[in-house]
Amino acid sequence: MRKEKFVYNTKTLRYEKEVVPVKVKLLRVSGILMAIFLAAIVVVTIRINFYSSPKELALQRELDQMGYKYASLTNEVDMMTKVLDNIQERDASVHRMM
Repeated sequence: MRKEKFVYNTKTLRYEKEVVPVKVKLLRVSGILMAIFLAAIVVVTIRINFYSSPKELALQRELDQMGYKYASLTNEVDMMTKVLDNIQERDASVHRMM
């Protein structure tokens, strides 16, 4: 149980129980709840901004792989374009000789 507080009353020269009004109790409780709420908001904000979730990490990995595949396909298309240009040039030179 909670220890009771007593305050010395100089008018009556007696100790009396200290009575805390309900308003003060509500203010204390609401202050504690607000502090907890603000701390939770700060923690969540830091977590979201500085740490990636496993899903975000997987999506980033997938995006990197797609970028690598896209670069590889671009190189292949460039090489095939060069080969087709070479074939077209040879075909044109063969037709000129005839």
